[in-house]
Amino acid sequence: MPGFLVPSAVVIEMNFTRRQFTQAALLTLTTPAMAATPLSPAERTTVADASMDCSGALQPLKERGVKVIVRYYALRLQPFLPTKRITKSEADAILENGFQLLIAYQYQNGNIETFSPERARQDCEVCLDQGRNVIGQPRGSTIYFGVDNDFTDPQDIARIVGYFEQINDSFQQAGNFYRVGVYGPGSICSELGRRRLVQNYWIAGFSTGWSGAARFYNSGRWNLFQNALEIPVGSIQADFNVVNASASTIGSFTRAGPGGPIRNGPEAALYRFLNRDEPLLDVNTGQPIEQLRARKMVSLVSVAEGSAIVDAAYQYAGRGEIKRGRCRAASLTKIDRMPG
Repeated sequence: MPGFLVPSAVVIEMNFTRRQFTQAALLTLTTPAMAATPLSPAERTTVADASMDCSGALQPLKERGVKVIVRYYALRLQPFLPTKRITKSEADAILENGFQLLIAYQYQNGNIETFSPERARQDCEVCLDQGRNVIGQPRGSTIYFGVDNDFTDPQDIARIVGYFEQINDSFQQAGNFYRVGVYGPGSICSELGRRRLVQNYWIAGFSTGWSGAARFYNSGRWNLFQNALEIPVGSIQADFNVVNASASTIGSFTRAGPGGPIRNGPEAALYRFLNRDEPLLDVNTGQPIEQLRARKMVSLVSVAEGSAIVDAAYQYAGRGEIKRGRCRAASLTKIDRMPG
């Protein structure tokens, strides 16, 4: 497989979110060698999000087909994520190199205690300050607020609803400068949408195994679907995302203002969902090398005599890796609908 080898040292922060567990503790990265062969479709994406400063990886991101880079606002700096919060110099570099920028807000959003009206007010103050006074994020673009866990208890859902109600109130008091988005599991996206508390939806990467994933995906209301996590790209690691072809906007922006429609690259035509659980087999030996779970998104390489070769993304100790293997062609379905 073509790709990058990125040695890393891993430290895990207590009370971690998904991002903190998989990425935050990455302390050192070496400069990777360029891939000797062309990138496979699984190594390309249109929208990439990262919790690291992307300034030094803009050329590798461009080579991957990236058009939009997602970066973060946060309540405060985090020791294990020293460059998670975007700076003006990084934003300028991203925009000046022809990318669109998309903003997410996340700070301990895998902890239900985060979701309170008081924290919502604080978070809005931070977003308005960083967006208007630091980054120059234009009116009418979106900030996605993270819900980084599969909260299903009714009391937990009520806390999250109250948090987003306060987000809306605070933004309204500021003149509705930004649109409200949510990053999270399908059930949370659905509930917040039902209450008309968000305008943009980003289905989280772990959420194919979380509640409500297929139902919300198949509703067609989502803007982004995160389909691969922590893939090495140059000196950083990035998550890959699919854009809903029917979405008029994902909430990104340029220096000129809110961005227009974003379309997936040609690699998206090869994306497939698994419609059942089955092993990923070694292409040569036929021995199992990984497990393919129902609703996992993979990239189709070829099909012959009822057998398909696919590329599938996995995570190991916080680092993404793409593995090529074989599965039954009948186990694959196009991504216009997620199997239930």
